[in-house]
Amino acid sequence: MTTLANDSSFDVHISVVTVVSNDLSGLRKSRLSLEGQTFNNWTHVVIDSGLDLKTLNFLPTLPKANTQWISEPDLGIYNAMNKAVAIVEQDSYIFFLNAGDVFTTQDSLAIAAEVLMKFNLPSWGCTTHEEIASNGEGWICKLVSKPSITNQLYATGYRSHQGVIMKRSLISCLGSFDETYKVAADWDLIVKAIMTETPVTWNTPLARFETGGFSTQRILLAHEELFQLRKKYLLKRFSDHVYDYIWRSIFLYPIGYRTLLGRFLFPTFRKKKNNQESLFWVLYRKFVIREHNTLIRSVPSRFRRIILKTLSYMYFPLMRLKFFHLWRRFLTKRLNLDNIEAA
Repeated sequence: MTTLANDSSFDVHISVVTVVSNDLSGLRKSRLSLEGQTFNNWTHVVIDSGLDLKTLNFLPTLPKANTQWISEPDLGIYNAMNKAVAIVEQDSYIFFLNAGDVFTTQDSLAIAAEVLMKFNLPSWGCTTHEEIASNGEGWICKLVSKPSITNQLYATGYRSHQGVIMKRSLISCLGSFDETYKVAADWDLIVKAIMTETPVTWNTPLARFETGGFSTQRILLAHEELFQLRKKYLLKRFSDHVYDYIWRSIFLYPIGYRTLLGRFLFPTFRKKKNNQESLFWVLYRKFVIREHNTLIRSVPSRFRRIILKTLSYMYFPLMRLKFFHLWRRFLTKRLNLDNIEAA
């Protein structure tokens, strides 16, 4: 692997883009991880927001031979990413490594380059990534499923930009990042890439990033924008909208996303009268709320699908029980059934 990566005639060139805003320590961390790669045919493209004098003083100290940088105000993270795309060579691959993110191993880029070479330099490829809390706890390896628009926009094994390498020419052809989105422009780009060409895939995690970053802090906004993307790409029939409404009501309820259906269902099944959790809520919390629980990510994908489908199918009989409970309470109150039964 190392011999292949250090070959000067190696055809794959990767531009590693780091967007940074007032985070010199994160930039240093990402740079050290990049310099430790066995693959050396890379260029580091740093886009700085110009808000930190220390970062501005640090950038000129980086070697000019393998570094490009811009330090100026931007209109947001996707505006900064688009600036990077504009200055990258047309035939180069681009990988976005945010400030503070690191590669999982010293061979991460070499493995990616070897896969790209094996498949005759496709337009893009993707793999998985790792997530970890800023205190070093809560490590998980993100499970992924077959690249598809449905899997991407319903977050069932979706591809994150921390696991995607894409040719600059393809990004430009797709219109780069749509800056009208504040959180989900990378999801939009990946969906358009899936519609254009099937990516090559491999299983070795490419990068590790800390949770609590841009998207995780604004998760509700992210899901609002994902809903807009689903309406754009997926929801064509009335039944599609019904399914999506049910999905949002169930899966997004724990993170604060509220619908009438969600408010109607969960207060009844969350707690029993003796203040113990119901079986439904225990299963739901352990297996459905995968954004806040690592258990689901440790389950093999085939079993995970069975678990999630089973819980989804449970929804309808449980909702019928809810109607029965309300109807019985109504009759008891209106017709005084308790006294009739006692008689």
